[in-house]
Amino acid sequence: MTESDKIIQIMPAESWVATYQDEDGEDQVSELVCFALVESEDEGKVYRSVRPMIWGEEGMIDFADEADTFTGLSHISSAE
Repeated sequence: MTESDKIIQIMPAESWVATYQDEDGEDQVSELVCFALVESEDEGKVYRSVRPMIWGEEGMIDFADEADTFTGLSHISSAE
């Protein structure tokens, strides 16, 4: 998240997980806390996107898609 990013709204993310690939090439999952509607500005233009959020280090909520090992999202019923 950059300084120009602003969270507009959060929505529950029940039954959704973020998928990551560990150093052995195995998939790891982390349950989502919520989805955030984020407003960003780039070169004077305003953009909105929906981004997944997870529990991060030290009890903080982080954007799941900022990790280098992030590979995608899955609904729990399709991840099983």
